[in-house]
Amino acid sequence: MKSEATSMEQLWEENKVLKARISELEKYKAFFEKAPMSYQSLNEDGVFVDINPTWLKTLGYKKEEVVGKKFSEFLHPDWKTHFYENFPAFKKRGYVHDVIFKLRHKKGHFIHISFEGCIAYNPDGSFKQTYCVFQDITKRIETEEKSNKSIAREKVLADILRNSPLAFALGYPDGSIELFNKAFEDLTGYSEEELRGISWNVVLTPQKWRNKEEEILSELCLAKKQVRYEKEYIHKSGRIIPVELYVKAKFNESGDLVHLFAFVTDITDRRKNTDELELHRKNLETIVEERTKKLQEKNKELDKALKVFVGREMLIKELQNKVKTLEDKL
Repeated sequence: MKSEATSMEQLWEENKVLKARISELEKYKAFFEKAPMSYQSLNEDGVFVDINPTWLKTLGYKKEEVVGKKFSEFLHPDWKTHFYENFPAFKKRGYVHDVIFKLRHKKGHFIHISFEGCIAYNPDGSFKQTYCVFQDITKRIETEEKSNKSIAREKVLADILRNSPLAFALGYPDGSIELFNKAFEDLTGYSEEELRGISWNVVLTPQKWRNKEEEILSELCLAKKQVRYEKEYIHKSGRIIPVELYVKAKFNESGDLVHLFAFVTDITDRRKNTDELELHRKNLETIVEERTKKLQEKNKELDKALKVFVGREMLIKELQNKVKTLEDKL
């Protein structure tokens, strides 16, 4: 009787353990079926053993279209070599973290996925199967690609500005200068370190231009448009350099001025040419005035000579008339 009671107790305990395991399996199955992340399991040859509904929903397949097929059949052609090289390493290492692949959706397009997973082993330590979950990171990859392209474009633009023969500078309303290129250093005569420590609206700008420039930049802030104007810079040597600036401004959401960026052209040669043209114009005006004065004097002399000539003609005519009158009397 005692032996039978012991057997009954053992059966009862085993039944409880079995029920507990069944309960855990049901919980696992429910989690597996309703898990928000895509799950897959591969055998040692990389063939699908199991997948969950989220996996099917993410890639658009039916279960019978996947289980029994090789994982590589669903890979983008460019990613198959990556899988062939890394799957053996995964089996040896026993886990993977944030491993990215590109899988084909049933509709034909491809999505980027990031894997997390581990290896399950048999009691004897041999390979059993993989347990992996993945996230669709297509949007993340697209965002990163756009960001990388944007960074690349900005780098190209930065290189263009840095190496441009046209002087460029970014300054702030307080007069400080942050960004500028080598051409701006050459134009002003200051080194990079020196430019970061000076004020563009005081050290570089002559006193006579400061009020006028403030008015121009105030108009820029009101109109929110770029402006082009001429002024002068004070070179480090003290030499005055005539320049033309094309200035644009950056404003914050409140409409306040954040910074100014300007392309600066040395117009010394243009100003010199303009001055020379002005000098030539004045010389021509002087020559024209002198020639006009001489012509006027000549005209006066001609008028005088003409009057004398006309007077003589009239006198001759009068004498001729008198001679004729005398002849008629005779």
